[in-house]
Amino acid sequence: MLLLLFSTPTSQAVQTDTSETAHLNTSPGAVSLTIYQAQDLALIEDRRTLELTQGASEYQIQGISTRLLPESVQLEAPEMSQPLQLLEQRFENDAISLEQLLKAHLGQEIEVFASQGRGMLYRGRLVSTQGGVILEDDSGRLQVIQDATRFLFPPQGSNGSMLLWTLVSESAGLQPIQLSYLSEGLDWNAQYTAVMDSSEIALDLDSWVSITNVSGLSFEPAQLNLIAGQIHRAGRGISPPMAQEVAKAASGSPFVEEPSFEYHRYALQRPVQLPDGETVQLAFLQAHALPMEKKYIFAPYADDGVQVWVEFNNAGPMENPLPAGLVRLYQRTPEGMEFIGEDRISHTPIGERVKLLAGLAFDLVANRIQTDHKQLGERTYRDSYQITLTNHKGEDALVQVRERFYGDWKIVSSEPEFTKLDAQTIEFQLLVAKDATAVAQYTVEYTLPY
Repeated sequence: MLLLLFSTPTSQAVQTDTSETAHLNTSPGAVSLTIYQAQDLALIEDRRTLELTQGASEYQIQGISTRLLPESVQLEAPEMSQPLQLLEQRFENDAISLEQLLKAHLGQEIEVFASQGRGMLYRGRLVSTQGGVILEDDSGRLQVIQDATRFLFPPQGSNGSMLLWTLVSESAGLQPIQLSYLSEGLDWNAQYTAVMDSSEIALDLDSWVSITNVSGLSFEPAQLNLIAGQIHRAGRGISPPMAQEVAKAASGSPFVEEPSFEYHRYALQRPVQLPDGETVQLAFLQAHALPMEKKYIFAPYADDGVQVWVEFNNAGPMENPLPAGLVRLYQRTPEGMEFIGEDRISHTPIGERVKLLAGLAFDLVANRIQTDHKQLGERTYRDSYQITLTNHKGEDALVQVRERFYGDWKIVSSEPEFTKLDAQTIEFQLLVAKDATAVAQYTVEYTLPY
């Protein structure tokens, strides 16, 4: 039997004691994965069967992640009347790499798959790995393979990463156990596609989750849970609270969403295969005909041009907490689909508004000039500004003009009237007719704190 590189490590348990040779327990584990977004962290729960001997014995637990955090290991034996006592634990990380395997099999016969044409299979004795993979076939010819994509090696003795336990059991025999531990090397992120209709009044939202596994262990299959929210880890910040909702199926999605502590859990309703070294993409949330609004904002403290924003409420057809992620914006036109920009969203509970910056408006031109400046005191000043917007579009445009101030300030005069948004920001609403201009002007007095 050959060992296939990148194949699934079988979850196994080996038991030894001081009086007899260790034997192999080939019962595979049933694995549940809980992966935390943007944390490079997962909780792995592995249910398997362990053959126990009475008293103190040593056990080797194989089929575990090479990125396991040893101090996080937990062991449970739910059907035992007396709990198992874990006296000692050691973690041996003997991760297998392609470089190590090739070096270990020099002089031995291997099989190599190459990408040439429709894919070629080569067999022969491994002679060298300098400048490619060099094989010698049965006739003595040398074959140099520089586009190798996969390798088959004969069986070798390495057990890979393992936990070495000294356990005390009050009874002997087969017992179901649950091994739980945290592992690095597993992560996920969300990506969204928002497609506006040509009238710019509604959009369709589709999303995918990308799950990356570089833990050194393949999961085939596993029950999958994704956690959205920022868990607190030393030096990494604190999770904000999120709205609590009853569990429900996400619209058009194979996931069921439910609250989990102060975060949100998305449980996949089928087992999934996550090979080591690969990224797997799964369909996530979907919603159609979401009412949207396009806004023009000129904020000179943020941008020189007029920003174009696309906004919609996380409600109605969606009604699911949206994990943080990248949103790509498109628009349907009579000529086809157009990409119009992209932005990132933070974790967005139900009922909150999603705001996406698409870009800068080409045909809306903003010009801001300072028309006056006077010093009234040691740290007190009076400034006047004029903002002119020019509309080269083929239709009228409503632009929100925002200004931001610091220190102790007040508006002495303004045209038109303004709205105070917060302690530092005011806003003018300017309706700019097509092929015309509109002007806002104001005078502000302010005292700097130092």
